[in-house]
Amino acid sequence: MFKKSVCLAVVVALAAAAGAQELGQGKVLFEFWDNIGGGTTIPDLTGNALYPNNPTSSVWLDKFQSPSGRADNYGVRGRAYITPPQTGDYTFWVAGDDNCQLWLSTDDNPANATMIAQVASWTGVAEWGKEAGQKSAPVSLVAGQKYYLEALMKEGGGGDSLDVGWAGPGIGDAATVIAGKYCTAFIRSPEPLLMAGNPKPADKAVDVIPSVFEWTAGLTAVAHEIYIGATPELTAADQKPALPGVAMFYWFETPEPGKTYYWRVDEIDAAGVKYPGSVWSFTVMPMTAHAPVPADGAKDIAVKPTLTWTAGQTGMGHVVYLGKDKAAVTAGDPATLAGTMAEAKFTPAAALDAFSTYYWRVDEIDTAGATIAGPVWSFSTVTYAPILEGQTTLTYNNRVAPYISSVALPTPADLTAGGKLTDLAIRFQGRAAPTGGLSYDSATGTYSLTGAGADIWGNSDQFHYAYKMLNGDGTMVARVVTVGTGTSEWAKGGVMIRQTLAADSTHAFMPITGPSATTAAGGNGASFQRRLLTAGASSNNDSATRVNAPYWVKIERKGDAFSGFISADGVEWTQLGTAQTIAMGNPVYIGLAVTSHVAGALRTFTFDNVTTTGDVTPAGPFSTWDDIGIASNDPAPMSVAIEDAAGKVAAVTHPDPKATQTAVMDLIRVPLAAFAGVDLKNAVKLTFSVGDGQPGGTGVMTFADVRTVQPATSPAAGAIDVTAAGDAVIGFPEYAGSWPAAETPALSVDNQITTKYLNFGGKSQPSGIIVTPAVGATVVTGLTFTTANDAAERDPVAFELYGSNKGVEGPWALIAKGPIDDFSRPTVWPRRWKSVTPIGFANTVPYTNYKVAFTAVRGPNANSMQIAEIELLGTVAAGTGPVVFWVTFHPADDAPTAAAVTGGFTTAPDKGYTDLLKEAGYNVVRYVQTGTPNVDMIKAAADLVIVSRSVASSSFQNAAATTWNTIPVPMISMNGYINRKSRMGFNTGSTIPDSTGDLKLAVLDPTHPIFAGIDLTDGTMTNPYAGMVTYSDGVAARGISIVTEAPAAGAITLATVSAGSTTGPAGAMVIAEYPAGTSLIHDGGAGTDVLPAPRLVFLSGSREAASGKDAQTAGQYDLYEDGAVMFLNAVAYMLQ
Repeated sequence: MFKKSVCLAVVVALAAAAGAQELGQGKVLFEFWDNIGGGTTIPDLTGNALYPNNPTSSVWLDKFQSPSGRADNYGVRGRAYITPPQTGDYTFWVAGDDNCQLWLSTDDNPANATMIAQVASWTGVAEWGKEAGQKSAPVSLVAGQKYYLEALMKEGGGGDSLDVGWAGPGIGDAATVIAGKYCTAFIRSPEPLLMAGNPKPADKAVDVIPSVFEWTAGLTAVAHEIYIGATPELTAADQKPALPGVAMFYWFETPEPGKTYYWRVDEIDAAGVKYPGSVWSFTVMPMTAHAPVPADGAKDIAVKPTLTWTAGQTGMGHVVYLGKDKAAVTAGDPATLAGTMAEAKFTPAAALDAFSTYYWRVDEIDTAGATIAGPVWSFSTVTYAPILEGQTTLTYNNRVAPYISSVALPTPADLTAGGKLTDLAIRFQGRAAPTGGLSYDSATGTYSLTGAGADIWGNSDQFHYAYKMLNGDGTMVARVVTVGTGTSEWAKGGVMIRQTLAADSTHAFMPITGPSATTAAGGNGASFQRRLLTAGASSNNDSATRVNAPYWVKIERKGDAFSGFISADGVEWTQLGTAQTIAMGNPVYIGLAVTSHVAGALRTFTFDNVTTTGDVTPAGPFSTWDDIGIASNDPAPMSVAIEDAAGKVAAVTHPDPKATQTAVMDLIRVPLAAFAGVDLKNAVKLTFSVGDGQPGGTGVMTFADVRTVQPATSPAAGAIDVTAAGDAVIGFPEYAGSWPAAETPALSVDNQITTKYLNFGGKSQPSGIIVTPAVGATVVTGLTFTTANDAAERDPVAFELYGSNKGVEGPWALIAKGPIDDFSRPTVWPRRWKSVTPIGFANTVPYTNYKVAFTAVRGPNANSMQIAEIELLGTVAAGTGPVVFWVTFHPADDAPTAAAVTGGFTTAPDKGYTDLLKEAGYNVVRYVQTGTPNVDMIKAAADLVIVSRSVASSSFQNAAATTWNTIPVPMISMNGYINRKSRMGFNTGSTIPDSTGDLKLAVLDPTHPIFAGIDLTDGTMTNPYAGMVTYSDGVAARGISIVTEAPAAGAITLATVSAGSTTGPAGAMVIAEYPAGTSLIHDGGAGTDVLPAPRLVFLSGSREAASGKDAQTAGQYDLYEDGAVMFLNAVAYMLQ
């Protein structure tokens, strides 16, 4: 560390102005929004996400005139209160480049402003008379009264300006820019120009070694108060002695390395008014190595990574430890020493292992030679086998033999990575289908040719071409009957001879042009065009007089001489220009050509009397066509083949015959098992092919990120979007101005990709939505996301999904998290396009509320997060009632454990209980028993937890007992073994015999809701409660396991084994209530736990047979009818 010693002598004189002046007097406020696109209309400004509250910069100027020649692609707003010098009628003007609007209020209230003038195109600087709309009607104003005036301008490119003028009493008759003496700047609340700004260190700066603090003083500041502290809540104790009148502070304290500090500057004007500043922060550079790349916990890191980090303050050398054993790396074991580096980077000499987690640490060696130990970081290497990292392009032309095009890639030998990988994942992208069309009416001999394209001109063409082949000399004649409708007067349709179908080919073209929807006469009417050299410039000869369709055109080839002609009747021909020499070999293309002169817009020309001379093939009408110079793909079979070292090959064809026309980077996963007969552990080559050996079309395919991968987790079968327009949606973070008025959180689930949700907070913190689907509780197992219309840097690239059944305030349980692969690829994902890589995850828990958090956005300089659509893919929960977590060995009703299957079960042994709950309308979630339950999930999702008889009591002892006992959710224990003092402590001992026959219970409190509807005789159940069960093979299970010692102090015993029972321990507790606040004393762990929520012991479920059956077969349903009623009563009671 170091300190700077500075001596300053500053003499500052503060004097009050001779006369008080209103804040902003003599000024106009101008606000600028930079880099918001090239549109030129005012809505291109006012519709931007940053408008109106987040301008890029602001300034006060001395007149109502913005600087000209400032920039391109920005918008500006000028605002002031004007005070007329005399009472009378005033006229206003606005000038500017590009579109402008001028708004005037009837008083000083902006809400009363109406538009009084505008510029619909553009004008020069202070050019007041170009458009009629620039000038307002006369407006009556009162001397000395303030009127709010606002001007807007949106600049595209070229010149830029914004000027506001007026004329009237005291001003003169000619328009003149409004001078500052008649203006008072509009004051925002707070007014940034009066506050300290442009902090150094910059806000949120990292790796700072602070000694000098600087800022731009507020416009009226004469003094400054500076505060520096360790929390954002800065108080008087954090105030530092500022230098009088200087926007600078020298900090002589020694800041703590790695610590974040907060600072604020309050500006004070000559009148003593204080303008509190924003709170800024910076983080002091640590002494340790930090900012690792890959980031701590990163996944899918290449096996030959370059590790980098930021050195500590005094780091001169760097000792790197790397290995799979975290403890060894933490201890600096010499076996993990990777090397000592002079620079802050390290690349392993040998490739790391895939499918592995590595730990690494960097110790800094400081200038004195001392070692400063760094933290331990981790990353996981790729869990796939790469075949192609990056991308390759395949251009196919299946119009020529062999009618198939291929590209081959070398592969790793073992594509399965030792059996870990099962699928071949391929990203691919084609091009859209050709957009034009050709039809022929044989009855009239009329062709209709539809095409798009920017033009046939310059060095390269875009058009639609219907063609045949010509050998030697020949001509083509056609009458252009109609030129269609469109926006360009330079649309062209006519006859063409062309060397190739390449966009830059030599050609000769005789078209008729236009007209457009707004121009009656199209272009030059007729023009003989040509390109004499490949990729050369175009030239032409226009018709001496403008002609319009219907009109005849002719193109002629004689050797290398080409001529163009036009005719009104097809008899008398007029040559345009002279014959042009264009070297073309045989054969050439000859046919009809159309360009709309507007890229992407279609236009249809019609032709009749179409004839050719010479060796033109094939015979008959024109039927073959292509888009020339317009990126498009013809449909074609697309396949992938794998070849092994023995030369065996297997191929798989994409099921969609139009896959080549997929215009977005798509993903397909092919099971490796589909490549039958190939040794996948001894592969040598992978080949992509387009075509099947039959004549076809042309196009370009891109293949990327080809790899073998582990099985994908896809959304559950039948999952659909469970959200809908109108669902209750909350955005976060939420603060004043966190999203534009037209880009609200609800628009992310409105099923409209043309709308979007934008959150400015998303640039630096997690942002997203909380949604409550109107359909009720749902089980979500997947997600899709759709990009917004612009600004790819705002795309979210990582997500977290949470669920809750306790309301929109949580608590929340994490369901899934991970990257949004499609949005984080090197190539920007298309705008308004849904993700295609499956985002699926295992989840069986129904939730009523979901929280989608985006934890990162694509661009480091993004000003916000935005998303067009969020889809939660799931199914509506089967039940409509509360969510009951059933704790058990068995993960699903139809998925007993292997031990239970061995015991003869095809469904879960405890399925009778979950069936009973489901029939009663409860949402039942089977939660596999564990000693480390996910407490957050249970808190967020469960209304009631029931620990079944089908669990291992060892999962409920010692520390695990405390974990389960302190879950703040109502709970029922049906398992006597976990109730023992040696486990959870519901009883004071651990003696536990099993019942041997039907049980009747003595009811201690007949009025308790659990016993509603139960017949009692002298306080004992008239009918039996539970009995004995057998396995499917006739083996008898043991009965209910009942602890004989008394319940814990504070328990309320509700039912015991009836007195005199011969089938169970008479008087032993079977049902008891434990209110919240009861203390349970158990062996091990914390020893004593205070229950945060009520508990109920309700013993039921058989014990496994004495021999030959596994403990995982315990818990079979053993209740009689009255017992079942009591069980459902107990569940309802615990949920009340």
